[in-house]
Parts: sequence; C-alpha cells; structure tokens
Amino acid sequence: MNLFNKFVLFFATKIEVRMTKDRFSFISKKGAFDIKTSVFLEKEGGHFKIASIGTENPDAVIVKRVDLFGNHQNADYDCLKKYIAYGLLLTTGKYALLRPSIVCKGVENFSEFFGGYQKGIFFNLFAEAGAGHIEFSDA
Repeated sequence: MNLFNKFVLFFATKIEVRMTKDRFSFISKKGAFDIKTSVFLEKEGGHFKIASIGTENPDAVIVKRVDLFGNHQNADYDCLKKYIAYGLLLTTGKYALLRPSIVCKGVENFSEFFGGYQKGIFFNLFAEAGAGHIEFSDA
C-alpha cells in the first residue's frame, strides 16, 4: 500500500458491518443502524423500483417483498447492492468526501447462498455500493 492510500485510509470513515441472514448492522462513529434484510418494491410504469429497505413504507403501494436471504434463495444482486449502499449512506452521511473503510463480520454465514464464493461476491457488492477499502473478519 503506497503512502497516498495509507493517508486516505487514515481519514476515511470506518464502518463495521455485522452480517446475518436476518439483518445487517452498520456501525460507525455516527451510530449503529440495524437493517432487516428485506426490500420492498413498488411498480412504476412497467418496472419495479425500491419503495423501502428494511421496513415497509406505509405511503408506498407495495407490490412485492424481497427477503434477500429467505427460504435459501439467492439474493437479487441489484437489490442487495442497493441495500448495502443504503446502509453505507446511513453511516457515512449524504456527502462523504472519502469512500469508507469496511470491516465485514459474519460473511461465513452466507456460504449456503453463494457456494463458497461469498467473500468475492460481498467484496464486489461493497465496492460497487461505494466502499473504498474492504476487509473480512471472522471474529
């Protein structure tokens, strides 16, 4: 790691993500946010759009509930990416200058869904959702 990357990493928001099939906990200095692993969709035109994440939005006409890891189904990649981006937004704020540094805990809980490729899949998901540095921890 070069000096510039160390400098950026030093100032980036540090976020710990504790992952289970039922909820992800996003923890930073800003606070802790527990979000259930469900996404609620509404239909707009001929397409689905996300109405709410984690809890149902009473103002939206919910057409479909997606339990990201329910009934041993594979999570929808786009829904999961938006779910993670929402968690990062809550913990960093709307106008983060630097991409956050993430430590993921509990990734081993998802081997049945991703067939042993869960670290690679979650690495890509967090990177696409806006993370700058991603680590995995078993503890």
